[in-house]
Amino acid sequence: MIKKPTLALIFPMVLVLYEIVNYLSNDMYLPALPQMMRSLHLGPSGAQFTLMWWFLGLAIAPLFMGLLADHCGRRPVLLWSGVVYILSSFVCMIASTGNVFMVARFFQGAMVSAMFVAGYAAIHESYEHKAAVKILALMASISVLAPALGPLLGGFILIAFSWRVIFGIITVWASLNVLALYFVMPETLKQEARRPFNVRAVAQQYGEVIFNQHSMILTLAMGFNMAGWLVWITASPLLLIETFGHTPVFYGWCQAVVFLANILGNTLIKTLIEKYALMQLIRFGVVIACVGVFLGCLVGAFMPNAVLVFVASVMIFAFGSGLSFAPLNRAIIEASSAPMGCRVAVFSIFLTLFCALGSVLSALFYNHTIFSMAVMMAASVSIAYIFISLYNKLSVPGDSADSFFFHSN
Repeated sequence: MIKKPTLALIFPMVLVLYEIVNYLSNDMYLPALPQMMRSLHLGPSGAQFTLMWWFLGLAIAPLFMGLLADHCGRRPVLLWSGVVYILSSFVCMIASTGNVFMVARFFQGAMVSAMFVAGYAAIHESYEHKAAVKILALMASISVLAPALGPLLGGFILIAFSWRVIFGIITVWASLNVLALYFVMPETLKQEARRPFNVRAVAQQYGEVIFNQHSMILTLAMGFNMAGWLVWITASPLLLIETFGHTPVFYGWCQAVVFLANILGNTLIKTLIEKYALMQLIRFGVVIACVGVFLGCLVGAFMPNAVLVFVASVMIFAFGSGLSFAPLNRAIIEASSAPMGCRVAVFSIFLTLFCALGSVLSALFYNHTIFSMAVMMAASVSIAYIFISLYNKLSVPGDSADSFFFHSN
């Protein structure tokens, strides 16, 4: 546990600032996709696949990051990966071809995984139950400023500069954050708890998490919800800018209000966690998300040009997702007893694979209409709801350990 009061909040806040710049490497350049398509000679699908390569790196690297974090400690893994992230961002800025850009994007995503694995392992090891949920909700409400304001900031930058300046800003910001982490990040893994490189033992630990029924059902629920998010994130700039002819700044404002709704959901968790159990909050949040995406389907079917009404339905989805995010995150981690680095790594891998799934679905099935986006989002969130319902049927609360998940306080 973190003992020093100065580190109890300073480290999570510095980590979340680093998380923001990690997200900005996607969100701030979304309004630049049309411009970047022309600059790097990419088609619409190629531009969307630049997102997929980021998520692919983020999906593959946690396997190794979890192993390294449990062997070397949380601190060196996060700091050294930060250096590679900075270099990758610089290459994105100077890339002259689509292939070079996509390779750099892959390494960007791969290094972001260290923030999830090593950084969040340190957070989970530093706090217990409710304190962890509150910290996670606080971090989520701050980190979501990146997708909320990133596109708007990117739109303003594009008024005077090219898309390359966006990656220049990311490079400088990441450099400052990694330097700050060097001074404030504690090492939460004691020397005697570090694990040797043993392929068989590591495989068993990963297997313990993957074949943990409760953990995986919740992970799949969160994953399908995230896939719905990625459909919106990857297709919305093309819908608003290319299809309906709005400016990048207008797109940025739409993205801002959607993620501000998500911030509101995350902010309420700090109060609701004192009154309700994790699974109650999770169910409530997923139901609200379902309402939002099904309203979006109705908008797409009967009001195909009502962009602002569709954005309002996405705000409802975003609010519900915010309510369920931190409780799902903690419930998934606590469902297994494997080493923390292993648990967070598996969680990160699956979550990222579903993010990649959302971007691939968008690239393959988005047909420049509101309805196509809404149907993909509704299908994803509906499957998430099915997994939450399945978890509730399989889990019968009975002992005191279950009360935190199922019973109101």
